[in-house]
Amino acid sequence: MTKNLNFDLPNNGYDVIEKILHAYVRSGQQTVSLNDIASRTGMNKTQVSPNHKFLVAVGVLEGGNKKKLTEKGYQLALAISNKIPEDISNRWADVMRECEHTRKVLDMVRVRDGVPKSEMQGRVLNTLGLTSSKNSKTGVNCLIDILTKAGLIVERDDKYVYNEQFDSTSVTALDEQAADNHLNTSDSPEPQPLHKQIVSEARISPDPSLHIDIQIHIDANATPEQIDQIFASMAKHLYGRS
Repeated sequence: MTKNLNFDLPNNGYDVIEKILHAYVRSGQQTVSLNDIASRTGMNKTQVSPNHKFLVAVGVLEGGNKKKLTEKGYQLALAISNKIPEDISNRWADVMRECEHTRKVLDMVRVRDGVPKSEMQGRVLNTLGLTSSKNSKTGVNCLIDILTKAGLIVERDDKYVYNEQFDSTSVTALDEQAADNHLNTSDSPEPQPLHKQIVSEARISPDPSLHIDIQIHIDANATPEQIDQIFASMAKHLYGRS
């Protein structure tokens, strides 16, 4: 494999990368030896080791002779293990956008407004400062597969084109922003209780008026003096007049 001092390409196809990550996630976030991973994947350790270099370079693995998944590596490996396409895509996108070297590849595709598929291998190698060889071509093809699975580049009109929607916030930042929005919503002042509004409205309403209908039944045989007494009695009780 052609090696660059700053970046190592995968040594195999994408399926091998998935097998290695699946083997690591079975160990949780514990450090694991190369021999253990080789045994779990059913591959020779000389095949696993070069791919380790790529996974360390993109920030998925960390450690010395024994390695373990980083936090973002664990989330990626978990999505791969559970075979959740959307999560796999999102986690790879986060990883690729945080790696300086893969960002350069994405910038190259974007600036050129797409790269013909027939030229993609050479353009990627040139961007990474690598020369063409059988191993480097295998590594570039794997990297292109990852960028495609991540949705960062798409195939259109026989070209690889940068996906402009990823000019916004990264997946991790979006998760953090959503959490912040939830906290801000939780801290918002509670609306005033309904009964307080009702009391306020009652206080500003006008004083109620009183209207009384009185019916008087007078016997036809009543004398004028008796009628006068009836009205005098009413005036006394209603208006306090004597």
